[in-house]
Amino acid sequence: MTRLLLLTHGQLGQELVQVAQTILEKDLEVTLVSLEWEKPNEDKILFLRALFAALEEDEQVIALTDSFGGTPSNMILGYLSPGRVEIITGVNLSMLLYLGNADLSGDLQSICQSTKKAGQEAILIAGEFL
Repeated sequence: MTRLLLLTHGQLGQELVQVAQTILEKDLEVTLVSLEWEKPNEDKILFLRALFAALEEDEQVIALTDSFGGTPSNMILGYLSPGRVEIITGVNLSMLLYLGNADLSGDLQSICQSTKKAGQEAILIAGEFL
């Protein structure tokens, strides 16, 4: 089983998930970790430790963060484990829409590559097409 974890600054993750769920007309099974601007992150660090300590042996995790090098990304990098825990930065709505319809029971790296592709293909410059 593959679990989705979304770590973002502020309420960005919550908003992305809400919009994706509205478009997909179904709930997404995703664990949200929102890092508040003026609050310490110790509780989030403890939450992540507990989450990863409780993972079943056959569980995989795709952690999505808003930007590489930001606090959410830095907090999760220590859990990177090839074949078990992967991190995708630069999360966007298209990635969540893709994951909301994807079969998450397959190979972790394949799922991550397809998710990255879905996110990249959604980035366009309108003037190039109009």
